[in-house]
Amino acid sequence: MELLNAEEIEMLVREAQQGDEEAFESLMTAFSPFFYSLLSRFSFHRAEVENLYQEAWIRVWEHLPSFSPRGNFSRWFKTIVIHLALNARKKKSLERKKMEEIAQELETAEPPTPDKLTPKEMLDGLMVEITDHERLAITLFYLEGKNIRETASILGKSEGATRVFLLRIRKKLREIWEEKGYELP
Repeated sequence: MELLNAEEIEMLVREAQQGDEEAFESLMTAFSPFFYSLLSRFSFHRAEVENLYQEAWIRVWEHLPSFSPRGNFSRWFKTIVIHLALNARKKKSLERKKMEEIAQELETAEPPTPDKLTPKEMLDGLMVEITDHERLAITLFYLEGKNIRETASILGKSEGATRVFLLRIRKKLREIWEEKGYELP
């Protein structure tokens, strides 16, 4: 940390509060190593430390007008850094806890039986079983209501080949439907 005495820090803070970017950069140069090191002690990954470090300086810039230049800048900034780090850790802990809850629910959940699926869930279950190209053909012709000519043009096939392609896809979907034991509600 570039050693600055209290008067120099106070002067730089006043200048930065008036919009002097060079003064703010001087504060950053002086305090960055210490606060980056402080954030690193919270055992975040490097990318997380860098994000929090940047966020801390953004908050300092945003709240600098309300800071009293006669106050202890280092203590004030340290408070911002610590709050950011603790909030990030808390958020990460909550996310981890939520993921554990979801994993536990999935472990104990019974797989849905065909008789408990909605028609949309049944359709989704069929659509994941076919190729992207087949899904595109079904979507264009049946779900978007495109005619054979439009569907063929988009697929890059002749109209006859598109009719045969759709017929084969319907047959494939019917077989998958039966394998899964789906029944219409």
